[in-house]
Amino acid sequence: MQQRKKQTVVKHLKIALIERLSLTVSAAQTLLNQM
Repeated sequence: MQQRKKQTVVKHLKIALIERLSLTVSAAQTLLNQM
């Protein structure tokens, strides 16, 4: 039971990281386009 919970937490963390990364990338592209 504990193992399964840990996997779920890791999964959520990975998703959050990927979302933050894609946000950063799109923000960088917007900045580049404005230059």
